[in-house]
Amino acid sequence: MKKIFSNIWSLIKRHKLLTIICTFAIILLIVMSVFLFSFFVGGNDKYGNRLEGIEEVKVTKKDKKELVEYLEEYGEVASATVRIQGKIIYINIKFKEETKLDIAKKIANNSLKEIDEDKLKFYDLGYFLTLEGDEGFNVTGTKKAKLEEISWNKS
Repeated sequence: MKKIFSNIWSLIKRHKLLTIICTFAIILLIVMSVFLFSFFVGGNDKYGNRLEGIEEVKVTKKDKKELVEYLEEYGEVASATVRIQGKIIYINIKFKEETKLDIAKKIANNSLKEIDEDKLKFYDLGYFLTLEGDEGFNVTGTKKAKLEEISWNKS
């Protein structure tokens, strides 16, 4: 065993420059590996810090139920659902066959009054308006937390 270490030490002494370069390369490789691992793997939260503060403005099952009940009070609404994903509230409204698009948009805009002001300022809203039957409209709308009204896109 002593002979192996003396041979290695002898090799290091004879090739000082090569030893320094190899040592530097190994240190650099370790530092880069740690950096890349932390950069690509990072934390386990898929939303990062975007959900910071969501606990203070939590949307409860009761809130969702009340919004669905409010929407279904309209005679033109066949069904409504509310789903939360991250900081987005998705509202799907299916209208009866005879409903006009402008009435559907008006009902969706009125639903903003049923959502608390602090939730409107924190969450983005996604509206999906559809009409029962084969003919009709499929319209999407979004409301960003910092904006006052819904922006509509016909799809």
